[in-house]
Amino acid sequence: MQRRTKRLVLRDFVASDRESVRRWRSDPEVMRYLDQPRGSDPDSWFDTVLRHSAYHPRTTYDAAIVLRKTGDVIGWIGMGRTIDPGAGDLVVGYALGRQWWGHGYMTEALVAMLEFGFTQLGARAISAQYYVANPASARVMQKAGMRPAGRAVSANPALGESERYIAIRDEWRKPRRRWLGLFSVLLALGLLPAAAG
Repeated sequence: MQRRTKRLVLRDFVASDRESVRRWRSDPEVMRYLDQPRGSDPDSWFDTVLRHSAYHPRTTYDAAIVLRKTGDVIGWIGMGRTIDPGAGDLVVGYALGRQWWGHGYMTEALVAMLEFGFTQLGARAISAQYYVANPASARVMQKAGMRPAGRAVSANPALGESERYIAIRDEWRKPRRRWLGLFSVLLALGLLPAAAG
């Protein structure tokens, strides 16, 4: 898989990404709220991801989040089928290296992954969940246009309660840039001149 956004490329992991993955998957703060069904060892996780990417047909899509400007692998976003009827057709998860937090990269990646799930995989609904103790993850989901969908079963009860967000294909709209919305409001209020015609 490969998706491009303004600042990112989402693509399948390749063998040369291993060292980058080790760096951010070895950071306890990055891994703090990340369920680890494939184990906590970065190399074991990475080997499993490479193996799953080679399956045909694919059941999961684990993508490297790559900065277009530098080529750095800054995180992961993954999507796969779910058997939980309340979770939609697909479920998405993600992690981002700490030095790249707060720049909107994760929201940008999530929007691209939602588009991929709806347009390429034919999903009707895609969900994500977060631990209530990690509200930053909920903000990413909100900014990507997902809506709250109630409580979810916590994969790790020691981390507390979980809540779910969902995007429904027929309702979801790709979020617009904030400045376009602000421009429209200012124009409507008469605070900006209309373009001459």
